[in-house]
Amino acid sequence: MPGCVDMINFGPGDTIPPKFRDGSRLVYEWNPMVTLVRTDRQENVQMGIVFAGKANASKGKVKFAFPLRGVSILDGEGQLFQDWDTNRLLFDTIKKNLNPGIEVREIDANINDMEFHRQLFPCCWKCWIVTKSDFKNN
Repeated sequence: MPGCVDMINFGPGDTIPPKFRDGSRLVYEWNPMVTLVRTDRQENVQMGIVFAGKANASKGKVKFAFPLRGVSILDGEGQLFQDWDTNRLLFDTIKKNLNPGIEVREIDANINDMEFHRQLFPCCWKCWIVTKSDFKNN
């Protein structure tokens, strides 16, 4: 469940490196101490490769749930960071690089919506129960 991967967090605005301040990136001051920069397509591909690699290397049970209507509150419908095509690129990169057998669930909700969590909870609970019983048996 990749969350808040639509943003790079910085401190106050003057802490943002120049390469992010060239006008090509969306920048949002969350508060005086936190400034956010929207991740771009290349960064999302890189994250997808890293996430899949970490999942593939896991010794335990791994599942992914993709929130199709936004990975953060700022990525929700009509919000400043909404770029669901870039999110789709992240999700597709993860799927393309995952080992067979790692389950992926796409949920038509924002990561902050109750519907996302309603659908996610049974999956997490089942995974936790299996992991807990495996731990007891070893």
